Amino acid sequence: MIKEKYIAKIPYECASDEQVWLEIYPHIHKGEIVGYYLNTYIDLSQDSTSDTWFKELEHAKQAALEDYGIVESDWIKDEANSENIGRNDR
Repeated sequence: MIKEKYIAKIPYECASDEQVWLEIYPHIHKGEIVGYYLNTYIDLSQDSTSDTWFKELEHAKQAALEDYGIVESDWIKDEANSENIGRNDR
């Protein structure tokens, strides 16, 4: 289980004009990880262009691999935003 945000650059050959980055992070509810979000972005400083929810981290990563060619080594820890996950957890 991860409790951090990770980002990956979508390879040029797999990117559309609107999806350049992927982000994966846990959905935390009442202090527990209940799933994972896989979001796409044009610009990481803007709102996501799409999001998908997965119960298991492995399923989110498999979708990233199948849809965008993202392999395990492509994921980079998003140090700047990881500490905020779960802070507003209710």
